[in-house]
Amino acid sequence: KWQEGEITEIYTEKETEIPPLEPARPDHIKLVEPRNAPKRGKGGTLKSRMAMIHSLVHIESVAIDLSWDIIARYPSNNLPKEFYDDFVKVAQDE
Repeated sequence: KWQEGEITEIYTEKETEIPPLEPARPDHIKLVEPRNAPKRGKGGTLKSRMAMIHSLVHIESVAIDLSWDIIARYPSNNLPKEFYDDFVKVAQDE
């Protein structure tokens, strides 16, 4: 809707919502420190290929989260529409 021009503004003076500190995740997701994640290897085994795909999913997910987070945290009428266009496009592409 943003790119079609149906949504024309990000911010109004009335809005008081504060974005969450972290993106929402389902309760069943277990977050682990990177050092405790499976090693990716070079893709020679099924296990290492699965670890690579898992890592790629995380990278894509973080790119989407960061794009929407920037839009939510910087809702200013002082920024050009193109600023938001770029982040909407990144979120959609990912």
